[in-house]
Amino acid sequence: MATETWWLDDAQQIADENPYTFYKPSPEAIDTLGEGNMVKLIFRFPVLGNNTPTGERMWVEITKIDDGSYEGTLANQPYYMKGLKHGDKISFEPKHIISVDIDDQKSDDHDRYFKRCFVTNRILHDGIKAKYIYKEEPDQDEDSGWRIIEGDEPDEYMENPDNISYVAIGVILNQDNSFVHLLDVKPDCWYIWDDIRNMWVKGVNTKQ
Repeated sequence: MATETWWLDDAQQIADENPYTFYKPSPEAIDTLGEGNMVKLIFRFPVLGNNTPTGERMWVEITKIDDGSYEGTLANQPYYMKGLKHGDKISFEPKHIISVDIDDQKSDDHDRYFKRCFVTNRILHDGIKAKYIYKEEPDQDEDSGWRIIEGDEPDEYMENPDNISYVAIGVILNQDNSFVHLLDVKPDCWYIWDDIRNMWVKGVNTKQ
C-alpha cells in the first residue's frame, strides 16, 4: 500500500546493495511471524523542507497474513509524515521488513560487521583495492583490530591523520568482501593480496 504522500522502502534491495551495513531479518525469522507480532518498516515521503528527513522507521502490528502478503496497523504516531496516523491500516510484503520483535540469529551474526577499522582514504574514498591488511589487538570494544591500506602509501601520507578514517568494517566489505573469511582470525597477523592467485596470502605472525 502506498499513496502520493508516502510509500514503503524496498528493504531487500537496500540489503542486497549494502549487505554488510544494512541488517534485514532472515527469511527464517520472517516465516515465523504471526498475527500480533510487530515489524518495523521504512516509510518514505516527499521532501518537506530544509533539514527534514525523507523517511521514518515505524512499527506495525500484524493483523493478517495471506499467501506472503501482510496487513497490519501502524503502532507509532508519525512525527513528520502527513496523511498517516497511529492505527492506520498498512499493507506490506516481506521485502519491506527491516526489524522483527522475535529473536533472529542473523542479527547477532551481523553485529560483527559494525566493529570499526582504520582504513586509508585511498581505499575508502578513492575505491583503490586494499593490498595489505593486518589485525592488531583492538584498542576498545568497538574496534575490530583491522587496519586496511593499499600497501604503498608513503610515510608522510600515513602520518597525516586526515588520510585515515575509522569506520565500520562492513563499510569496507560492501566495497570489497574478499577478506570477509578472515574477520575472526586472532590478532597480530597480516595478509598481502596476491594478484596472480587472486587471494590473500598470510604473512608470518608478528609475535613468532
